[in-house]
Amino acid sequence: MEQVSPEVVSPTGCPVSALGQSFDPFTDRFQADPYAIFEEARRDEPVLYSPGTGAFVVTRYDDVAAVMKDPETFSASNVVDFVVPPCAAAMEKLMAARFVPGPVTVNEDDPEHRPHRDVLRRAFSKERLAELEPMIRGWVADYVDKFVKKGEADLVLDYMWEIPALAAFYLIGVPDSEVARVKQFAVQRAELNFGRPSEERQVQLAEEFGEFWEWCMWHVDTLWENPNSSFMSEMIELAKEPEYSEILDRTYIYRMCMNLLFAGHETTTNGAGNAFVGLLTNIDQWQRLVDDPSLTKNAADETLRYLSAAPMWRRRATRDTEIGGVKIPAESQVLVAFGSANRDEAHFPNADQLDVSREDARQHFTFGWGRHKCLGQGLARMEISIAIEELTRRLPHMRLVEGQTFDYAPTIIFRGPKHIMVEWDPTQNPVSADRP
Repeated sequence: MEQVSPEVVSPTGCPVSALGQSFDPFTDRFQADPYAIFEEARRDEPVLYSPGTGAFVVTRYDDVAAVMKDPETFSASNVVDFVVPPCAAAMEKLMAARFVPGPVTVNEDDPEHRPHRDVLRRAFSKERLAELEPMIRGWVADYVDKFVKKGEADLVLDYMWEIPALAAFYLIGVPDSEVARVKQFAVQRAELNFGRPSEERQVQLAEEFGEFWEWCMWHVDTLWENPNSSFMSEMIELAKEPEYSEILDRTYIYRMCMNLLFAGHETTTNGAGNAFVGLLTNIDQWQRLVDDPSLTKNAADETLRYLSAAPMWRRRATRDTEIGGVKIPAESQVLVAFGSANRDEAHFPNADQLDVSREDARQHFTFGWGRHKCLGQGLARMEISIAIEELTRRLPHMRLVEGQTFDYAPTIIFRGPKHIMVEWDPTQNPVSADRP
């Protein structure tokens, strides 16, 4: 392995390779195509130290699985830590908003994690998903109605920007009129938490983050006094019972509200956007879904594997350990590269090919693994499947606008296109009511 400057060393004191020194999610090269870098790492240095992230990066499927299946050694406590600690002026904005940082299920370890997860699991029960499915189908159809006769659309802003938010807001009891406002808050939180903003940008984002926090407090306080049929209201009513009062205090519910509003739709918007990029740049696979809609559910998982909405995730080593023959000191930051594991040829044959009939597509890591596996995975799969199904039925002749490039928000965790421009001849729409 090529070494660069001997002065650049990992926490173990070993020189950092050229690949390790260049591994930085915020570079133009990484933003353009992280999968080429992941492939190089799996081949040449499957566990590397990245000074740019201050973390050991784990890239092979089996090693990622080993980390995710060992929460005692690899803590989730750092998942939502700021990549760049807020500057003093940004911290003042957060304090002025009475923001109270602390754990939620995504960054909790046992014993605190389990009882909170058991409560949160109720939000995504089979009964609740069955209740949501006809609503999601209705929303999807309504959004397609808005652009189907135009012959062009942005599949992010015109389609999948708000639909996942509507489902999350239904669970949390947020009125539809608040969708645009809260959605924008969530995007800004991603940049503040997981991006590398300048100090000036941090102050702006912190002020908006503070407004988001204050809105969440207001919403929870309102439901506390005036319950409705939402899951958030159900959780608040549980908090009033003696057996739950210690694990569900009001501040914890504020944080849970904020987290659900963010995670409940931001990652699904990214996942759906990636799905359409993958399918429309592999038009033969799109045509397979047009010809055989029964493949759509499996296609949702295959696109989640092929273009991960969360290419990397975070862990912290609780003790001295070893991954893939590399020593990891206690308290080290660890990045598990889900996007890389999802393209590991040792697990997925022809991994760089999108195959909507792939039999093991569901073994991807995009929803995590083990006790922290995403509880909302069933809802996300449903939303992405329905979104694909509706477009293959009503706009089978849709195509990408030529010459466009896809831009992504520069964060260490999440990845999804900001825009996907498509076009078609509306006079050729197969549903007669969809023609001009």
